Amino acid sequence: MKTQASSGLDRGILPTNAPKSWFELQVYTDEVATNIAQTTTGVQDANSLIAQMSSASSDIAQDITNVDNVTSELRQGGELVQERALELAHLSEQLKMLVGQFKVR
Repeated sequence: MKTQASSGLDRGILPTNAPKSWFELQVYTDEVATNIAQTTTGVQDANSLIAQMSSASSDIAQDITNVDNVTSELRQGGELVQERALELAHLSEQLKMLVGQFKVR
């Protein structure tokens, strides 16, 4: 034999805020359904906002990656400019030595 916890309902005792008639029960049920629908809408709105934030975060991550790539390219370009400047300085010194060998009359 199964034992069942007594809630008061099996003895005909209703909570103080329980509906007293079928009409009140319908109104109460409608209110509960409305509250559930509003909660569902709220959850859907929250999910939509989370999806938008996720998309924005993904876009930001991609932008950061792009900035990192451009920074790397700029660094490489700066290194190349420095190398070429050293080469030009060396060629300038060689040119000075060559021109110095000639005498103007």
